Formats: sequence, C-alpha cells, structure tokens
Amino acid sequence: DYYLAIVRNPSLSYFDYQLAVTLVPPPYCEEDAFEANDTAAGATVLPTDGSSWEIGDGGAFGDLQSTESELSLCVADRDWYALSPPPGSRLQVETRHDPSLADPYLALYDERVLQSSDPSDVDTWQGQLVTSPISGQGYGRLRYNVPTGSPATYYLVLDNRGGWPLTDYELQVAYQEADCSSDAFEDNDDYF
Repeated sequence: DYYLAIVRNPSLSYFDYQLAVTLVPPPYCEEDAFEANDTAAGATVLPTDGSSWEIGDGGAFGDLQSTESELSLCVADRDWYALSPPPGSRLQVETRHDPSLADPYLALYDERVLQSSDPSDVDTWQGQLVTSPISGQGYGRLRYNVPTGSPATYYLVLDNRGGWPLTDYELQVAYQEADCSSDAFEDNDDYF
C-alpha cells in the first residue's frame, strides 16, 4: 500500500492543484554472466590478474586484482563473490553504480556465512566483518585488514533491497599492504 498526503500551506486559505499518478513497472533486468551467484555457497570466484600476490613475492600491492563491469543486480537480487586475499594484506572493494536506480548494501563476510540456517534470510547470516558506510552516493567502499596466518576465503555480497533493478554496476577489488610504513619525516606524530 502507498499513501500520499497533500498538505495546505497554513497561510493560504485555498489553492488549486492537479495530481497525476502513474505506476511504472521496473524495467526488464537481464542477469549478468556471473548468475547464479545468489547465495554465499554459489558465490562467483573473482578472477585475478594471475599473480600470486604473496607479501614479499613481488606483487605490486594496490594494483587492481579484479575489475568487473556491466554487472546487474535485479530487484531483490543478491550477488555473492568469493575472494582469497593474501594473509596480512588489506582488502579494498569499491562499487560504482547509478544511485537513482538502486543503492545496494555492500558487506564482507567470513566463512561462517556458509553455516547460516537460511541463505535467503539476511537476519540469519553469520560472520559479518565489515559493511560499506557509504549510502546514496553512487558508490560503495569497504576495507578489511586480512589477518596473518593461513589463507581464507571471504564472501562479498551486494544486496539490492530496493524495488528497482541496478542494470549496470562495476566492482573493483584491490589488495594492499596492511601496515603503514614510516616516511622520511618521522618522528613527526606529535603536534607540539
């Protein structure tokens, strides 16, 4: 059900207006090449540039590992992606999209999400690590410092919780060095 209220300006005793309402169905949404990736268990493994990306192995951290474009997120659709960033790195994910169409929820989960009792019920998802704090700006961004130790798989989700399809979004993934190194001006951490 939808409701519309028209409120009169208190300083006016009378005013004329016209109202026209047209319901427009969402446009057709063609699934992208990664479907069916609607659950964490069915996540698309993101391709990388082929480098091993081990710390100290000569990988150029900060370079994009994967850029996927012309992706679609239909109404009430979820796109899941599996990532395996190197231990001890920083994972950076960015999405770009038209905010007038939809504003997808972007979050990163660990492997516990695979144990969720109902993959279609957001409230049962376990293992959430970080979400994008950005909303309504035409992009989403999250960063996560991957713990050192054994390699692990992480699960990225874009969830279209709106009523309109997102017919073209871009997803970028980069791995960076997690630690901030000192610069030539150290020790300059105090302001006095």
